[in-house]
Amino acid sequence: MEIKNFIHHKKSRLLKSAREIVFGLEDGMVSTLGAISGLVIIAVESISMGVGSFLASASEKNIEQRKIEEEKFELKNFPDQEKTELLNFYLHEGWPEKLATDMAKYASQNHGLILKEMMVKELKVFPQKLEPFKNGVAMFLAYLIGGFIPLFGYFIFSFNQAIWLSVIITLLGLFILGVAVAKISVGFWLKNGLKMLILGGLALLAGTLMSQLAKKILLK
Repeated sequence: MEIKNFIHHKKSRLLKSAREIVFGLEDGMVSTLGAISGLVIIAVESISMGVGSFLASASEKNIEQRKIEEEKFELKNFPDQEKTELLNFYLHEGWPEKLATDMAKYASQNHGLILKEMMVKELKVFPQKLEPFKNGVAMFLAYLIGGFIPLFGYFIFSFNQAIWLSVIITLLGLFILGVAVAKISVGFWLKNGLKMLILGGLALLAGTLMSQLAKKILLK
């Protein structure tokens, strides 16, 4: 049975890249407001973040692929031990001994099935989880959009007026981002919005204070 609002029944590209989108939007808003020196920073950092996300996901995927190849080797060369290992996983999960034994026996007769079971239960590997290229693109676009949000006021007002509008827009953007995350996950929208606002605001404040401290030290 499929329940419409359960996100694990939805085939959404946004959900698959939710981590990169949230990270990129929040970091784009906070870091751009903290270093408000223009479009060059946004362009360079959005590309850097996108490439970084791609490389990180690709590296993690390569590590997981190696684990899978090692598991294939063990299944081929030590089938009885792997069957016993799978049985122990079932028993640990609380399956009745007879049923767990039958399940392990059935799975061991199908190489593809037992490999999938061992990937999930032993390796904690979910091959569909990592999509390096899509994650990289999602991070790039999210950071780019997040980076432009604090700059919006500068296209309309003078610097002195725009800086305060930029702060307000950024904090509002963080709150809206938190609310949006609550809509696709668990949690009360107001609590999520305030959490994103407070944590993002603290990160901004800390960055600003450290920047001012560094200027005083360097100018001495």
